[in-house]
Amino acid sequence: MLPNTYLLNSVTTELRVKITKPSQTRPLLRLVKTPEKLQQAVTSAAQEKLFPTASDFAKAVQQVAPTTKRLTKKEENQT
Repeated sequence: MLPNTYLLNSVTTELRVKITKPSQTRPLLRLVKTPEKLQQAVTSAAQEKLFPTASDFAKAVQQVAPTTKRLTKKEENQT
């Protein structure tokens, strides 16, 4: 529960209202170290829906900070 509290403290009061369940914070935890991207992801999810779901937050995080695909050893040898 401690990471959720830290995450909620990083978000502005207007956007904090959009995060209603602990499950919605899981996708956002990746962005705790970059508060500006965290704000951007929550704002993006809130623009799509009035009360975003966890999957909406996950999609917004993916848009703001896409993850890179990890290569297996077999794929590394081919490139």
